Amino acid sequence: MSRKVHSHHNFLVLFVLLLTLLSAGFNPANATIRVLDRNPGSVAHFRTAQGANDSAAIGDTIICVGENNGGYGSATISKQLYFVGPGYFLTNLIPAPVNTNSAHFGTITFATGSDNSVIEGFETANILVNQGVANVTIKKCYGNNVYLSGTATIIQQSKVSSVTIMTDATATIKNNIITSNLTCSDGTSVTMNLVYNNYIGGSIDIYRSDFFNNIAVGSTFTLHSNSAAEYNFFSGNGGNARADLFNHFNVTVSAMIIGTGSGDQMYQTAAGSPTISGGMDGITAGPFGGPAAYVLSGRSYYPQITMFQTIGHGTTQTGLPVTVSARAY
Repeated sequence: MSRKVHSHHNFLVLFVLLLTLLSAGFNPANATIRVLDRNPGSVAHFRTAQGANDSAAIGDTIICVGENNGGYGSATISKQLYFVGPGYFLTNLIPAPVNTNSAHFGTITFATGSDNSVIEGFETANILVNQGVANVTIKKCYGNNVYLSGTATIIQQSKVSSVTIMTDATATIKNNIITSNLTCSDGTSVTMNLVYNNYIGGSIDIYRSDFFNNIAVGSTFTLHSNSAAEYNFFSGNGGNARADLFNHFNVTVSAMIIGTGSGDQMYQTAAGSPTISGGMDGITAGPFGGPAAYVLSGRSYYPQITMFQTIGHGTTQTGLPVTVSARAY
């Protein structure tokens, strides 16, 4: 008789997950892999995001299991850590993983000591990178607002409501779906922000930035004198962007993106879109163009279990026969 694994088999599920990661050549930031899981019956290392930060060692990789049990809470990250979640909109995947729940965080603040940290594959409330923090990467996340006061922050392949780069902060913003506003503040730093291959649905106000290969469908675009805008596609008049720098104006939104589907599917490049090969160096403009194209559902690079069955009954002498299917999306 075959039967699906339920919550009381969580220990076995976690064991097979880790075994699958290692056998598939998973290469974490550090050889120490720990698990964050608050599902009923879990025997994982941690049950809250803050507890994971407080107890993990510098450089640890923390695999977070999707849950529907109140979330993992907010956290202040104070050391270099690599958080990896399963992604979001997981029911849209074919085949869908056994666990289609996202890993939910509250507000995540990267504070002193968290330089070079990575957060990937989570649903979050807000993300803050404090002043003095460098080289944080926010990747494949789905959330509300992102506020950046640090330096050399990277946001990529994420779906968020808004992004604000504060005074003298520096960042690379690439291949994201930003449904509302983008603000790049002024300051004395001579380092330019790089903003490219995004979809931006709200108003845009940018200083100190090189802005290219984007799709902008908001009502206003303001480019200040210490910035440049090239090879962008605007649904409106593009504000003060210049036509001689290969910017395109009054492009119909439905000509650029498919506009149908749930979650992040609607932002995919439409067939015959003028954005195809229309960006700098012939790259397709928008989040699905370029070498770091947006990944639907924030799918993680580590294998996820799509089928898990036990057969019969196990003993200490014979063990327990298990059938597992896993896929790296």
